[in-house]
Amino acid sequence: MRKVSFIAAAMLVIACSVFFATARGSAAPRPGIDVALKRTAHVSSLRYAFRVHIHEYGVPLTLHVRGQSDSKTISVHLETAGMAAAELLDGPFLYEQAPDGMAVYGKWRWLRVDVAR
Repeated sequence: MRKVSFIAAAMLVIACSVFFATARGSAAPRPGIDVALKRTAHVSSLRYAFRVHIHEYGVPLTLHVRGQSDSKTISVHLETAGMAAAELLDGPFLYEQAPDGMAVYGKWRWLRVDVAR
């Protein structure tokens, strides 16, 4: 009987501490995309990185994206489990890198597409 009451009291203390820790309030809210756009509207170039987490059929997938842009070029690098690819928009051309382990037209790793048309 003493063991049961001791365990119940310990569980009550733990439950109360968790409840009060979460009830104190959350951390400061993270700025949204609208705030980020306002902060970066005046800059001539910028760098960015973010992750996208997807759970499909109980399997977690993560896409890592990083890139940079300025007034003439946009560069993006995409990476996920076992594969990586990149794209570069430079003037009228879009350069696409084939994902790891793949080749385009034989041994070519980059494909140039004219987007100005």
